Amino acid sequence: MAQAEPGGRAGREGFHLKKRIIQVVLLAALAIFAGGLLRAQDTPLSVNEVKVLLIGQAKPEKILDLIQKRGVDFVMNPDLAKQFHDLGATDEVIDAIQRASERRAKTAQAAPPPANKNTSPAPPSPPASASAPAASSSSSVEEKIK
Repeated sequence: MAQAEPGGRAGREGFHLKKRIIQVVLLAALAIFAGGLLRAQDTPLSVNEVKVLLIGQAKPEKILDLIQKRGVDFVMNPDLAKQFHDLGATDEVIDAIQRASERRAKTAQAAPPPANKNTSPAPPSPPASASAPAASSSSSVEEKIK
């Protein structure tokens, strides 16, 4: 009779299964991350994204390229300009953000407000005469029941 080897076939199969599960989880995480990056390429830069670029010491050319391609989703003000400058933004980067902010403001003024898709028009109210017969017919039904 053969004895089971410690760390034998069953142990190897368990190891390979765990390894496969980890690979699948990592692949799923990568797909989610990549999808987020692709969506981010279409959206304007937020204040926080600009700050992260500056904190991460992205080159001014890279930041200028992103501002040109994506624009910004905020209105530049002196307080933000000082924050960006304190984080290392060059005058050229701050000027580009200011121009992108102005373009955004002009586009927002020119575009009509978006329609709210979640609200439906209110149903028309019934005419006053329509409710009166219903009340009288219900009372006549009650009389017939008695």
